[in-house]
Amino acid sequence: MLEGIRDPLAVVEAVHQIGVSMQKLNLQIEVSSDFARFTELRMIGRNSKTSPMFDPAVNKLDWQNGFWVAGHDLDNKLVCLQAFRRNAVDSSLADWVPGWMAGQYIKRNELVSFNSCTIPSTSITHSVSGNLVYHGELWIDRMSKRRQLADLFPRYGMLMALIKWQPDAIWALVGTGMATRGYMVRLGYAQVENGFLRWNIEPEGAEPVEWVALASRSHLEYLASDPNLINPPVHKQHKARAETRVMGPEPINQA
Repeated sequence: MLEGIRDPLAVVEAVHQIGVSMQKLNLQIEVSSDFARFTELRMIGRNSKTSPMFDPAVNKLDWQNGFWVAGHDLDNKLVCLQAFRRNAVDSSLADWVPGWMAGQYIKRNELVSFNSCTIPSTSITHSVSGNLVYHGELWIDRMSKRRQLADLFPRYGMLMALIKWQPDAIWALVGTGMATRGYMVRLGYAQVENGFLRWNIEPEGAEPVEWVALASRSHLEYLASDPNLINPPVHKQHKARAETRVMGPEPINQA
């Protein structure tokens, strides 16, 4: 029997309250599955093309398998952006990711290459499968003065994905800087592993060695019950410089 969310109303209320908190930061939220517009917004905000995982030119993306979230200020300037896509993984995340990700770049005629022994045999990803959601393209304008936004905005999208798809897990790729400063754990990713992907030829914006961050459905439900979810404490050390395809070519850099 498919296990659903234990307390769906609590998760819905958490998303609502995060939305209210972001409104207090003068942020207007846009949610859509129109990835042509997403591509335009990414170019506006970051002056570079989207990763192939969210490129509508090489993927069929719609409400069934993808959505994105953008935040605009009161002058309609883009402040933050992120995207999610769902995949059914029958084998394991460890077995599936290298072939899937390499295939995405090949579709765009971009050369990438993994180390032949890319994923450690001890990785938890060998036991992760099912309805999985990839969280990518997370970006927050370095000029934004909204310190709490770095915690609120990603959580908003993660919990929306939980409500929409009830996934077995959400996963993301992250570089050393973001992984080792505790940022991913604060967002709700309870497991962060080093050395998940080792590139011989890495894609633009990726590091030679990437970490994987995982949040199971139970982790996400716990996130929704966190008393610091709505009003997270302000962290003075929000200045991770390392880059990943989760964060995009421009790192989160809070003034």
